[in-house]
Amino acid sequence: MKEALRKKHNNKGMTLVEMVVSFALLSILVAASTVIISNVTALYYRVKGENYSRQISNIVITKVSSEIAGAKFNQRNSAMSPKIHTKVDGADVDGTAIEIYDRTDTRVYIYAKDGILVLKYPKISDEEKPENNRVSNEWKYDQSIYNDFSIKELYFVQANTADNEELAAEYGLTGVDPTNYHDNVVAVYMTLTSPKYGEFKVYRYVKIYEAPETGFTIDIIE
Repeated sequence: MKEALRKKHNNKGMTLVEMVVSFALLSILVAASTVIISNVTALYYRVKGENYSRQISNIVITKVSSEIAGAKFNQRNSAMSPKIHTKVDGADVDGTAIEIYDRTDTRVYIYAKDGILVLKYPKISDEEKPENNRVSNEWKYDQSIYNDFSIKELYFVQANTADNEELAAEYGLTGVDPTNYHDNVVAVYMTLTSPKYGEFKVYRYVKIYEAPETGFTIDIIE
């Protein structure tokens, strides 16, 4: 009887095969869990990045759009009509710049430089009315508003041109037909980038309300 009990006692525990199978199953479970956690984490940061980029792009694009929509148009004086520049004061910008006269008849350049939006108001020298003189100055959002994002590129293009069709393709838009837009529509394309969340592309089409729908061309100044 004692011998039988001793044999039964010795049978308790796991065999080598059972241990190998258990560790193999555990390894599979850990690997599967790692993949799931990794995918969920990546999705979380992707959604978080998209939310941040959407908030920032909405702030920037809304500011740009409001300025363009209210731009002045002067049929007799083309100098006061909107223009697109590849440089500002001889310096490169991150994309292109648009020159307009705003609601206060003040000339302003809108562009991205060093990762942020810039509204530059050129120097004014008025010999007849010295009280109107003004030094050149720039308007910028506080850096904190970008939340670790920066503007990689900001492009302005007249919507009814082949340049718009080309830019649209670069931004993943298909079926863009320039002939569907009036002359007074400007397409704005912007790429935001973050070292943590990556790149996000946004665009918006803006109507210049004072400009005519036909017979209007925005000059491009190299």
